[in-house]
Amino acid sequence: MIFSNPNFKSPLLFTPFLFASLIFAIIAFSPYKKDKFLSYKLINESILINTSCEVAYKYLGNSHNTKDWSVYVDHISPINEDKVADGHLGSIRRCFKNNNEKDGTWDEEILFIEKNKLRRLSCFNFRDLIISPGFLHAEQIYEDKNGDCLLKFTLFSPKNEYGLWKEFKIYLASYPTAYIFRKNLKNIKKHLEQQKNEVEI
Repeated sequence: MIFSNPNFKSPLLFTPFLFASLIFAIIAFSPYKKDKFLSYKLINESILINTSCEVAYKYLGNSHNTKDWSVYVDHISPINEDKVADGHLGSIRRCFKNNNEKDGTWDEEILFIEKNKLRRLSCFNFRDLIISPGFLHAEQIYEDKNGDCLLKFTLFSPKNEYGLWKEFKIYLASYPTAYIFRKNLKNIKKHLEQQKNEVEI
């Protein structure tokens, strides 16, 4: 008579449960979520900087400053600077992950501006990235807080309609994206506050 080992099947029985739990946790704790004031999901990171919104807005409008604060992008090159000034409405620029301008690029176009308050950009033409999101919008939001600047970076889909697999990939990618946003914001804060202190001295 052959007796089955009850412990042999138990890992197999728990595998679907563990897999479902992992997916639930990835979605539940993702930085990609709905804001209470908005009807769509987005990544939203912010930092308070001891400088004016005018200074922060001007600093981020200069693509050449990117190399000083970005931990992900090596440099950004304006494409149509002969027609539109860098950082202004209609400006198009190409982002490069690496100094040799290979293995990771995308384009950005400034769609809407409110001077010293908001820039909205479209992000498209993604190439040679691990996860290609397709088409996204990003925002730089500047809020005056008693003379200081609350700077926000957001990222979201203008369509906000994806299939289950693509939506799940966005949930996965939101973790490193939010981490990059936080690191970038800290670097921007460091550079701008250091500039302010040097001027005051």
